[in-house]
Amino acid sequence: MEPKKLWKFVGRRNIYAVQTNTGYVPIRKELTEKDLQEHLKGIKTLGSYVITETGKCNFAVIDVDGDPNKLDSWKALSIKIFYIFPEFNRVLESSGRRGFHIWLFPKDPEPPAFLRELIKARFKLHNLRNIEIYPKQNKVDVLKKQLGNLIKLPCGIHKKSGKRSVILKEAKENEI
Repeated sequence: MEPKKLWKFVGRRNIYAVQTNTGYVPIRKELTEKDLQEHLKGIKTLGSYVITETGKCNFAVIDVDGDPNKLDSWKALSIKIFYIFPEFNRVLESSGRRGFHIWLFPKDPEPPAFLRELIKARFKLHNLRNIEIYPKQNKVDVLKKQLGNLIKLPCGIHKKSGKRSVILKEAKENEI
């Protein structure tokens, strides 16, 4: 993947995070093309805070994971979820550790609560439960050092597993 294509997976741009062996460390500066290149080269692993500086989201992420010995069942569930959101451009990613991420991209940035409630309603229609959704918060307060949840950017190396995440499938809105 080219660094330019990775920008669509970035939420907040003025603060990002670097993964260490013990977790993520916030970096309070503007994310650059060079940072994305280093992520793709495996020099460092970056995470992006889902809620942007404007308080909205450019994407939502559904995190399907669990026992690494049951990856086939997590993959089947992830593929099912991928197809129940045809109104979004979407990406299915193997996270590089215990499961899969389904990235949903609305046409325009949306409030976090709207995206989360839409996803939860769709899950209810399909009898899906206990699946993690990002963003988890409705708002953040940077002055109080509240940045919200972050998600590892695709195509980077997960520090705990040593494996690179991989884009498995992409679909445009209304494409099956």
